[in-house]
Amino acid sequence: MRLLLYLCCLLLSSYNNMSFALSVDHAVYSSVQSQDTSAIQSATKSKDNPLKSSSGKHYDFASIELLIEQEVGRIVLTQVYENIGINITISPLPGKRAQYVANTGMKDGEIMRIWTYGDENPNTIRVPTPYYYLETMPFVL
Repeated sequence: MRLLLYLCCLLLSSYNNMSFALSVDHAVYSSVQSQDTSAIQSATKSKDNPLKSSSGKHYDFASIELLIEQEVGRIVLTQVYENIGINITISPLPGKRAQYVANTGMKDGEIMRIWTYGDENPNTIRVPTPYYYLETMPFVL
């Protein structure tokens, strides 16, 4: 548990909040209307950033339960959103149920899925800025 918390603190301290905010802005704006990157960047830099002014709004995401990497993501992503002024909760659910509630709109989205998830679930909008990644490798004796 101590290692998990250390990892989360390490990730949060080295994370660039502005790049994440730009990606969230892009995903939000492109779902409503298409805007160019310069307009999104200028809105993010301005004092009247729509994301920061919507701090009263609350988002509810799903995650896959019983996976340690999802637990790390719940800690990291909650803090990242909090740093840019957005309140979120993340509810752990079985994998298929998490996918269902995100696709049907019962939840605002789902965290920590592979890249092709966005292609396979057209009702979702991919926020392409990574905040955490995994590498798998075999170990043999």
